[in-house]
Amino acid sequence: MIQQVTINDKQYPLLFSFRAVFSFMDGGNMTSIQEADNQMSVDFDSMLELYEQAFKKGAYKDDSFDGDPLSAEDIEDALDEDPTLFVTLQELFTESNVIKSFNDQEGNAVKK
Repeated sequence: MIQQVTINDKQYPLLFSFRAVFSFMDGGNMTSIQEADNQMSVDFDSMLELYEQAFKKGAYKDDSFDGDPLSAEDIEDALDEDPTLFVTLQELFTESNVIKSFNDQEGNAVKK
């Protein structure tokens, strides 16, 4: 499911796809979504990498989006300008279809 987030008055699509989540998990040698959630809580660079992948996939899949996806640097700058964006992105991550699927399989491992 493509989600939307507003940054600097512009709507950006993002999609937490299986590829984005598994790429993130592979890079950190994680075996469960709970480990991924814990890693995002402590490793800012890993979190940026996951978000960057989600913005790339969202821009690719959303035919109505006209622009470039946000890079890790763009995301970092946006977080510096609006720290509440961190909470918004975390909520979108936990509400994504991929995470819902993992939660169903792992007995609700990742909680809001």
